[in-house]
Amino acid sequence: MKNAVLYIVATPIGNLADITFRAIDTLKSVDIIAAEDTRRTIKLLNYYDIKTPMISYHHHNRREAGDKVVGLLEQGKNIALVTDAGMPCISDPGYELVRDARKSGFAIECIPGACAAITALALSGFDSAQFVFEGFLPKESKLIKERLNFLETEKRPIILYETPHRLQKTIKLLNDIFSDRKICLANELTKLHEKIIIDNPAKISLFLDENGARGEYVIIIDKSEEASTEDWMNVDIKEHIRSYIDSGMSKMDAVKAVAKDRGLPKSSVYEQSLDIDL
Repeated sequence: MKNAVLYIVATPIGNLADITFRAIDTLKSVDIIAAEDTRRTIKLLNYYDIKTPMISYHHHNRREAGDKVVGLLEQGKNIALVTDAGMPCISDPGYELVRDARKSGFAIECIPGACAAITALALSGFDSAQFVFEGFLPKESKLIKERLNFLETEKRPIILYETPHRLQKTIKLLNDIFSDRKICLANELTKLHEKIIIDNPAKISLFLDENGARGEYVIIIDKSEEASTEDWMNVDIKEHIRSYIDSGMSKMDAVKAVAKDRGLPKSSVYEQSLDIDL
């Protein structure tokens, strides 16, 4: 094993105080910091009076910058890898640098800390014994729908990351596919105006229509609580529909949920809903 070390250093996801003593010591002691966005990382460095020089390492320059970092390691320089916020290598290209450094014979050390996905999951109150982390969905509408349709049968909580300009579109797609599940929408985590909303996707969509979206978001789709088809056979279809409406769903969303629960065509369930008064 070669002498130089690549350190993976977690940084705060909002509140600058959420950083470990070990992380600060590491950022001060290494020769260079490889940062996703040097303009954002400099705020953290200034706050803790860290004078270590930085280079840029992000998705668009990862090949060239990755070669540069490995070259610096070859020169005996210790490097700290940081992302804009949270744990590097989670939904960013840092894993490629870790892989290349390891292949080149360098030691890798991780200084753990904040992670938006885990923070949001803890705040949600959803069962976290098992969960699925999906990160950012694809950019193309067709691919988003394909991915969400694939996840429709997933029984565990699903964690997504989303940007503000795509958030409303994503929530509306979630309403089409996961209308019967609770959604946790987490924003401004660890900051003064931290916001956690837990509701069905239809109501969250209405909230966003009224309030807009700012900052990065974590979306958690709660695990499926579906009863088996046999369990529903003892419940009248109209009562089944009404139970979803009473929980806050629109009639159409309730029809979709009942059809899914019972394995019936939506058209046949819709006919049963026609004489249900709202």
